[in-house]
Amino acid sequence: MTKTTPQLNRLTITVPSGLVSQIDMQLEKGEFASVSEWIRHAIREQLKREEDTLERLFAENPKARESWNDLLAGRTKPVDLSRFED
Repeated sequence: MTKTTPQLNRLTITVPSGLVSQIDMQLEKGEFASVSEWIRHAIREQLKREEDTLERLFAENPKARESWNDLLAGRTKPVDLSRFED
């Protein structure tokens, strides 16, 4: 059985030097092998937090899951929010 490498895409980002310094400190400690590895880890963690937040919302409010599924399936209609303005 051969292991396949996932397709990789290149992203270019701009970040403040303070963040770069913090990432460099973690690299120096050996926590990550490269900036790319750190960025991939950070993205995975953020996606997991968002998924956990949605799952918690859906568990607390089943109607929220139904609405989310309607949105994903394109079964939503525009809402006139002007009636809520002061």
